[in-house]
Amino acid sequence: MVKIDINKIISDKTIQLNFKDKLTYFGIAFYLLVFSVLLLIGKLGGFIQHNILAVELIGLTLATFVLISQNKKLKFKTIQANLTTSEIDLAIYMTAQELKWHLVDVGSNYTIARREGGTFPFSWEEQITIISINEKILINSLCDPDSAMVNVFGKNKKNIMTFERNIKKQQTMDHKVSFDILNKEILI
Repeated sequence: MVKIDINKIISDKTIQLNFKDKLTYFGIAFYLLVFSVLLLIGKLGGFIQHNILAVELIGLTLATFVLISQNKKLKFKTIQANLTTSEIDLAIYMTAQELKWHLVDVGSNYTIARREGGTFPFSWEEQITIISINEKILINSLCDPDSAMVNVFGKNKKNIMTFERNIKKQQTMDHKVSFDILNKEILI
């Protein structure tokens, strides 16, 4: 997910996925749905003789649950914050240092970061998107659609909570000191 349409994200308050990313991101729900429909077609067409209605219903229920769950994860969390761009950048920098984010795209009012985690067979990447508009900050953290993971065991929630904590620090901190810390870190 390289190109982003900030205006569309701001209006929808959801991550925008291209077709390939949607297939990967919603893949598990799609496979469960196809499996259940094929079982139903097989039963109705007389190809399957056993009573498999329970399996079909479980598959459809799981597909629906995964679809709703994955769709919900695309929504941004809104944080109310009356901060300058520099203060928001500092909160992003502090969080990036703490959680080992790699900033991959930084614009005037948005940042996209990635965080690698785990090793094979439990490897994944998280994609963190932060957008500042007026006195609000939108943040979303989800499994990178390219990595095809459904869950990263609370890491996305940790990304958001840590960033939110650092935003609150910026709201209460002596900014002159915090900017001095940032300048020293950058110069080192």
